[in-house]
Amino acid sequence: MRVPGIWERNHSAGPEGRAVMKGPQLFRMIGDPRGPEVTTAMLSDDELAKLLDALYRHLDADEPAPSAVFWYEAALEESLRRAPRNT
Repeated sequence: MRVPGIWERNHSAGPEGRAVMKGPQLFRMIGDPRGPEVTTAMLSDDELAKLLDALYRHLDADEPAPSAVFWYEAALEESLRRAPRNT
């Protein structure tokens, strides 16, 4: 029997079968003492995309966490860093 990884234990399937981050897990992540630059660099591409999605949705809420914007910017920068460059 396969034991689910930390990402699988902390996320659920969204309407299209995609895993989405739950609110409490988002708050745990943005409360990580290592900070957004270190944490986002450690995520897989898929996990980073899901984090960006969760942060984007959270920032659209009435009262987003103040640190969410810093996490979104760091995640976006990490995503751009990983993106292939067209030359």
